[in-house]
Amino acid sequence: MMSQLLADGEITPGIASEEYISRRKRLLEVLPEKSLAIIASADQQMMTDVVPYPFRQSGDYLYITGCTQPGGVAVLSEESGLCMFMPDTNKEDIVWQGQTAGVEAAMDFFKADKAFPLSQLQKILPEMIERSKMVYHNVKTSSSYKNLDAFRRASLNKKVKDLAYYTDELRWVKSKSEVKLMRESASIVSQFSCSLFILHCPNEMFLPPGWFCDSALCASFHPVVGGGANGSVIHYSRNDNKIKTGDLLLMDVGCHNDRAGIYIPPVPILKENAPERYRGIGIRIEDEVLVTETGHEVLTASVPKEIPHLTTLMSMGDRSAAMDAHELQQQRAACS
Repeated sequence: MMSQLLADGEITPGIASEEYISRRKRLLEVLPEKSLAIIASADQQMMTDVVPYPFRQSGDYLYITGCTQPGGVAVLSEESGLCMFMPDTNKEDIVWQGQTAGVEAAMDFFKADKAFPLSQLQKILPEMIERSKMVYHNVKTSSSYKNLDAFRRASLNKKVKDLAYYTDELRWVKSKSEVKLMRESASIVSQFSCSLFILHCPNEMFLPPGWFCDSALCASFHPVVGGGANGSVIHYSRNDNKIKTGDLLLMDVGCHNDRAGIYIPPVPILKENAPERYRGIGIRIEDEVLVTETGHEVLTASVPKEIPHLTTLMSMGDRSAAMDAHELQQQRAACS
């Protein structure tokens, strides 16, 4: 089922079908002659037997196809163009998971040259592997094609290599559409970050996962919100402690992208050497930088980082909190 948030001709928000076709063409141009690229979607991780975690697509699969659902395999070659194997669904799947894109959508919407149900992969893909000189695939996915005899033979004959060497390099250079999306995403994060400095946060759980950034433009990752010494834990996720007056509050929030700067635990863990007054702090300064032909552009430049700017925003929050407290007192007096 296709998103209603798309403009005409788009496969994903802001990216048209022509751009996806261009990406496939560029990938084929950089691959060695008679190569076969196999790109599998990410696996759906389950919270319980029937309840899934939020799905995040494989970067390579999304980059080549634009398909955001699990369960597919895309195969790309000069001989066949883009061939998409789409997940087989039944009525029970539709009841639990909703309508999914199938063979027809692969041809009409994702602009594949050929499309088949995933159940036919074991019959069709081995012949494609046998006819190719080299096979490239995204090695981090755990797709069933890796169990095919033809794939195993190719691997034993050293005909199988990692596709990321090529796709990573292609993704270095952003299109006009991608730059536009990056600017809009950076603007969302920048505005949100500035607003945080005037909030008074009683505990680490004040920021629910994904609430500020789930949109047609971008998806947010699970925020890291750590008060005091918890800010020095790189992937801190409990978010269940109170924030004490005077504590530094670390917040790692944003769109799926970007990492920088400083983790000093309360006591030495990895033999790090730091003055005692800096113990138990965590600071992250993460800018989104677009490298241009003439230099660079900091897309998140509007986020304050210098101490005078930060203290000004925090003092605005103090005044706002004082005004709120005064208004609350007046309301209580009026009711008494």
